[in-house]
Amino acid sequence: MPDLAMWYDARGTPDPESRIRRMEQVLRAGAASQNVVRYTDSHFQAVNVLKAFSAVPDQPVAAGRGRILVDGTLFHENSTGLDALREGLASLDPSSLLRLNGQFNAVHYDPQNKKLVILTDRMGSRPLYHYAGGTRHGIASEMKAVLAATGEMPDLDPLGLLEFLTFGHNVGQRTVLEGIHVLPPGSAMTILEGGVDTRRYFQYRYRPDKDPSGPAVLGRRIAERVQAVVPRYLDGPGRKVLLLTGGLDSRILAAAIHGAGRSVPAFTFGDAGSRDVRFAASLSARLGFEHHALAYPDVYLSGVIRDVVARTECAAPFHHATSILFHDRMAQEADVLLTGFCGDTFSGGHLKSSLFRAGPGPGLTRRLFERASCASLKDLARIFRPEALERLWPEFQEAFRSSVEAIPDRTGPDVADVWDVVHRQRRFTFSAPKVDRCRFEVLSPLVDNDILDLVLGLPEEARKNQLAYRHALVTGFPEIRSVPWTDTGRTVKVHPLGILADEALCKATGVIRRARTALGLGHPAPAWQFRDVGESMRRDEALFKTHLIPFLESDLFHGDLLNAQGIRDLVEAHGRGAVDASHLLGALLTLAVFLDLCKEWTRGS
Repeated sequence: MPDLAMWYDARGTPDPESRIRRMEQVLRAGAASQNVVRYTDSHFQAVNVLKAFSAVPDQPVAAGRGRILVDGTLFHENSTGLDALREGLASLDPSSLLRLNGQFNAVHYDPQNKKLVILTDRMGSRPLYHYAGGTRHGIASEMKAVLAATGEMPDLDPLGLLEFLTFGHNVGQRTVLEGIHVLPPGSAMTILEGGVDTRRYFQYRYRPDKDPSGPAVLGRRIAERVQAVVPRYLDGPGRKVLLLTGGLDSRILAAAIHGAGRSVPAFTFGDAGSRDVRFAASLSARLGFEHHALAYPDVYLSGVIRDVVARTECAAPFHHATSILFHDRMAQEADVLLTGFCGDTFSGGHLKSSLFRAGPGPGLTRRLFERASCASLKDLARIFRPEALERLWPEFQEAFRSSVEAIPDRTGPDVADVWDVVHRQRRFTFSAPKVDRCRFEVLSPLVDNDILDLVLGLPEEARKNQLAYRHALVTGFPEIRSVPWTDTGRTVKVHPLGILADEALCKATGVIRRARTALGLGHPAPAWQFRDVGESMRRDEALFKTHLIPFLESDLFHGDLLNAQGIRDLVEAHGRGAVDASHLLGALLTLAVFLDLCKEWTRGS
């Protein structure tokens, strides 16, 4: 992956070479870079750290009087998409921009007019951060470059902090730092001496004229579309591998790769006895893929946390992005990691039955808030100062309500899935691969424009219980239909009775797990998890002693917002197994390490 960073000041930048060197220095730390592209004049400086297998290796790209820099991968018929990109950036016409396919950010700078245009892909799949201070603008794929450019430590955003601790990610464009935001998805931002203009050329919305075909027919179309899209992700530079689990999304990619007459190595993270590892091994055997299971050691979190947070930058709790532990092993065979990201959301995998009975309004907002929350108000009250939580909570809920009401779709399932894609997937799921992009390109074929155009026409009935998606797997790729699914431990069902049996089994398992917890018999991880994070935290004695407890006593700790003694009590309760606080503790650990790293980055180191 290129790591892109730039600085724009319409009034001119004193010592521009020094600023761009600081940005480059923090970007290159720990990255397997091959080539560094720089552009510098008195008003605009940019650096792009490229890999040897970059999809657009020759940068900057000439475009009229200006130059283009590209972060990511573009697909356009049989070319790299550069001609279409030039046209789109020149006109900013939405119809031209909608033809751009891929996972990318692009920048066009016109030195004669001191005009900067920044383009994000439809999904905003590669977060791009923006700082604005008067006439000065810092934009980068990693916040560290912005901090190195300004040399200033921003304040913590209290609402951003509460969002992160509650959901495990931020909502909308907010981050945990005041003054630094994420650019919107599907947008074109124009910066001139007179100001900034941001326009959306794409918004994720379900079409009102949804396809009336039944789930079986729609399933065949999904299978055909995936099969048609996947080959373009197998071509191009770099050695490809598939991150394969026992879930539905990576398996449909695996089957499509096999259907294209291709084979790639498959890697699966998890304990040897986990469903993910066992079922992924079965899938690989059926398809003739070379399979590698990568098991976590008993103690590993304290050894990777700093490296993980240095890349994910408080976008997600660090324990969700520990693949860095296996980078050296994967790099023996991989340049490009293929993932199944977003397949579950597109297909209705996050829709609960109650959402089909809910229309827009307070009831739907409440259900979505409960679904998005990883920590309850009671949990948060343990770690926040009472007066701070009381002050922030109404504004926090109002911000969430506004994020839901901004969605014009009129049915519960449509609003729920749009919110999930625009906020959770974009701000959480697509942030986790930041940890891998320092070594690899990461591509997600299921967010290809051709697949997006299809799924945005799927009716609610086809997304309920992922029925159309199930049909795609069972009828479109019959060679893998007998391999069990991680979520249920059973083969994928399409008959209503089979689906009801799966639901009943999952509910019963959940009841038994909660009963064991209530009886003091421990906190067993769900059967579908590939590792027990809570137990890993208990085993790792250095994790809290080294990274969290010292933070509570440092000048980085915000005692006006957080309760140090409450956090200590939570660490102790988790350690003795009285509670499973892995989400909150993972988020707090991430915050502690992130703020410490921010100090280093503002010094340009």
